[in-house]
Amino acid sequence: MTQPAADPIHLRAAGVSVVLGTADGRLPAVLHWGADLGDLTAADLAEVAGSGAPATVPNDLDQITRGGILPEHAAGWSGRPGLAGQRAGRAWSPLFALTDLSVAHDPDGGGRVHATGRDADAGLDLRLELELLPSGVLRQRATVAVADGADADAEPFVVDGVSVTLPVPPVATELFDMAGRWGRERSPQRAPFVVGIHSRENRRGRTGPDAR
Repeated sequence: MTQPAADPIHLRAAGVSVVLGTADGRLPAVLHWGADLGDLTAADLAEVAGSGAPATVPNDLDQITRGGILPEHAAGWSGRPGLAGQRAGRAWSPLFALTDLSVAHDPDGGGRVHATGRDADAGLDLRLELELLPSGVLRQRATVAVADGADADAEPFVVDGVSVTLPVPPVATELFDMAGRWGRERSPQRAPFVVGIHSRENRRGRTGPDAR
């Protein structure tokens, strides 16, 4: 079914709730990702959306916008952009307008949200997919493409990176992933959750022993 863009979306499965909002025609943003909130009414979801609105602080923008699943500099996000790239030095800060939003609830719990956006000036289309599995696992994906009808003679858009995001609660204090080498594949490692970037690179040209 197609859901009005202004209405928060609530997915539930295995004790997990995900609430998404698309206010002002912007890309979806995660309003809540955590413990099951129960069977909420439309009024309840509106309260959830309002309670998590960012507050303004000194030395910042007068109007704060919530970072979406794909954060955008042009929308007021000052951190790492969700889409990094440029077209011959231009279109480096795209701003996508929501063009379509569909929601499919799974009878076994969870569901899928598909959202599309377009930046006509940059000549780009974006597709976001977010799925809450019946097990309670949340996964997402983003796809960027040249917009239909874009100038065929324009310089190609060079994609330097696409990063979809999820908000992390204050109780999250530890990062867990896998490391290793031959003979000790997939060895668990833990590190403090601090401000900044935790980056894992693979320069082997194939999957490494830490991820087999």
